[in-house]
Amino acid sequence: MRRLLISIAMAAAMAAASPALAAPPPMPKEVSAQVELALKRLDEKDEKGAREAMERAAASGHPDAVAGLATFIHLGIGGAPDEARAEQLFEKAAKDGSSVAKVNLGNMLLDRDGRAAQERGARLLMEGAEDPEAAPTAYFGIGRAYYAGRGVEQSWDKALYYLEYAIQSDPNHGDALFLTARLREAGLGGKPADLAEAARLYRRAAEAGHARASWHYGMMLLNGDGVRADEAEAWKWVRRSGEAGDVNGQTSTAVMLALGQGVAENDAEARVWYERAARQGSPNAMKGYGGMLMTGEGGTPNRAKGRALIELAAEAGDGTAKRMLAAAPFQVEPGERAAVQRERDAWIRENGRPTPD
Repeated sequence: MRRLLISIAMAAAMAAASPALAAPPPMPKEVSAQVELALKRLDEKDEKGAREAMERAAASGHPDAVAGLATFIHLGIGGAPDEARAEQLFEKAAKDGSSVAKVNLGNMLLDRDGRAAQERGARLLMEGAEDPEAAPTAYFGIGRAYYAGRGVEQSWDKALYYLEYAIQSDPNHGDALFLTARLREAGLGGKPADLAEAARLYRRAAEAGHARASWHYGMMLLNGDGVRADEAEAWKWVRRSGEAGDVNGQTSTAVMLALGQGVAENDAEARVWYERAARQGSPNAMKGYGGMLMTGEGGTPNRAKGRALIELAAEAGDGTAKRMLAAAPFQVEPGERAAVQRERDAWIRENGRPTPD
């Protein structure tokens, strides 16, 4: 999403306005030069310099330059993110005719709670789609609105229609590829289920840097769904997902290490990956990490902490964790209950309660 917002903001900032729209006039050369300088500084990894150049461009008041600055502020480029200021600037730029501002503001509103905000977000995305410069980003936003039923009535057919347009506009649009893969895997959107096509799309999304798609593709390789089963190849994509911070990827990395699937069995490393995912709130990972703590697999045992984590996972609805609580290896003596409670309290303070997977 970061790459997408920047590229669209820059494209809109440097493009001549379409006469078919009530759009802002072409950007003056001196303002365009500051936008180009901001891009150059960004390529040079100088976010502070990029932000300063974009601030100078936006000081001109040109709506597309203001929209570009709002994008920087929203993403925290060259400074701390400030969603309130970004939204204020997007509102101003959108009012003055910037299509990129309409699209980015529409996406922000689409993620809000409350039907009114979501409906306005969907309307802004539709307006932004009328501008060829902003249309590729708008198509994805509209597609995900229909996919999730946010601001519009949910429609798998319309979701697939707009998502496929987004991919045509940007073949490396990871988010659009991912959602399209989900629809093709499930047979939604007016087309029959096609696991081979879903696997192909997941791989394209993964190659574009989409962490969750990398996990899905790895799982399809592991199970032989739509592709030839290949544990070693599955390990590569699952591990990539975990390294990118995806909680499912981290959990599956732990499982594959514990079982020796596609990689040499390594309980100590599996335990590390289970802990990473558990700290992200995954009940599935918490029960795995808790089980290893109780049995001492992969490191020093800690029965009180292990039991605490299994209990928290069970309370979050994990069925396997519930069954583990009744199994002999995971029982604790009455005298250990105080230690278990201390571990529960400490975990919740540090990481919060788990959320259902």
